[in-house]
Amino acid sequence: MKRKKPFSTLQFTLTVIMVAALFVIALAAITREAVGEPVVPPEVISLFRKTPPALPQGFTYDFEVLDPATQRPVGTLPPDGPVELRLAITNASPLPDTLDFPTSLQYEFIVRRVGSFLGGLFVFPLEVWRSSYFHNIEHKESSLMFAPGETKVFKATWDFHTSGSLEAPPGDYRILAKFYGATFPIRIPKPQ
Repeated sequence: MKRKKPFSTLQFTLTVIMVAALFVIALAAITREAVGEPVVPPEVISLFRKTPPALPQGFTYDFEVLDPATQRPVGTLPPDGPVELRLAITNASPLPDTLDFPTSLQYEFIVRRVGSFLGGLFVFPLEVWRSSYFHNIEHKESSLMFAPGETKVFKATWDFHTSGSLEAPPGDYRILAKFYGATFPIRIPKPQ
């Protein structure tokens, strides 16, 4: 009969150190929360998560999914397309501004169908369409100038059908507009 090897001094010491460290971290979190500070210090969060890019200060946006015939926003996707995706960027500041882009691609629309497994426990996006598909993108810098109060409108048409190569089956969709590194999402369903 084999006997189990007892804990070595090193294993015991490491276990005590780990338990003590977890106790200190839990105590620090409790005390931070008690005084109204975030449980995880912002300095630690910034090491792991970068702030998402956004429009420069003074700029606003409006992103809509429209029926091309009526030019009215749609709440759900129709059985067959097309739908128009429209992003309006406004320089709301009293000063002119120029936005520089690393390539000739200044804006882009992306459509993703959200799939789920095990009753929604696992969710993943499946890209269905992208406005830049089959476009030549020059890898040279470009820029856009905005006068004070000026609005520039960017449009694309997503044409889809119930079957075939442009199929968009019923489900939950995320439509994204990307501009100047910022992403603007719209969640929209497509019923049966």
